[in-house]
Amino acid sequence: MRKSILQAIDLKTKVLFSMVLLLYVATPFVLNPSLQPAEHSGDILILNAAQALPLDVDLEALPEHQAQWLDVEFPLHWRDHFTDSRAVWYRMQISQQTLDSLTAGGERLGIYLWRLNQTADVWLNGLLIGSGGRTEDPMVRYWNSPLYFNLPQSLPAGRNELLIKHYAERGWGSMEPVVLGLDSVLRPVYEQRYFIQHDLALGLFVFVLVTGGLSLLIWVYRRQESEYLWFSIASLGLSFYCLNQFVRYLPVSSDLWRWLSNISIDLWAVAVFLFVLRSMKVGRPRAERLAFLYLGLGVPIYFYA
Repeated sequence: MRKSILQAIDLKTKVLFSMVLLLYVATPFVLNPSLQPAEHSGDILILNAAQALPLDVDLEALPEHQAQWLDVEFPLHWRDHFTDSRAVWYRMQISQQTLDSLTAGGERLGIYLWRLNQTADVWLNGLLIGSGGRTEDPMVRYWNSPLYFNLPQSLPAGRNELLIKHYAERGWGSMEPVVLGLDSVLRPVYEQRYFIQHDLALGLFVFVLVTGGLSLLIWVYRRQESEYLWFSIASLGLSFYCLNQFVRYLPVSSDLWRWLSNISIDLWAVAVFLFVLRSMKVGRPRAERLAFLYLGLGVPIYFYA
């Protein structure tokens, strides 16, 4: 009778861990939705092109560099254009007719930067609309979270020139199309994306750590069942992945952090593979050696890449 109860508990435990495993596998996909705003006629304006100035200068110094602006299109990746830049200015003109059309109903407008790496400040006609935060080292990280700024109810007079100063680690910057539109349209899209990529990532980080700790505790008392050890190791790798989604300021250098992030994904994948083999009581020594080789090769490759 006692043996039957223990077997039933073991079965339920493994079913539970299998369900958690499915969540683990789905996490990287859940935390990276597209959620690009769908085009609403007359409600938003998607800016796909701009002029760029790859110089880290102040707003007041821009007139001195009029001849250096370059035509670019979004999405833009610095590694293809500005590999040595730490800051790039973008300049976009918005026609008065477009602004009049958007503000015809008297509703407030917003600027939505739905995907960028790493942070940005935004001006309209020389007025600072919003800032993503600290731009000195350590620089704030919005690489996986959107930015959203409301325009003032009374728009500043001028040529309707939108300026964005985009900051990132040298060569790592990227920017998707900039969206201008009604607050009632853009804010829900922003809040949904922010919830998934920040709040949900934070919740999953805590959940993964707790389940990983529980699995490690089970293994301590049942050393012969190594699947629990591999599940806890997979949890460690996935928890770092979740942490990377929402952490704003890095505790170590950006190069070391990227290396740890890449290794954590490989560690998660190998540990999940070994957890499945151990749970199914399947022996695949050659496949396991290849998995360890893959993990070992990634350590120097990611570090020196």
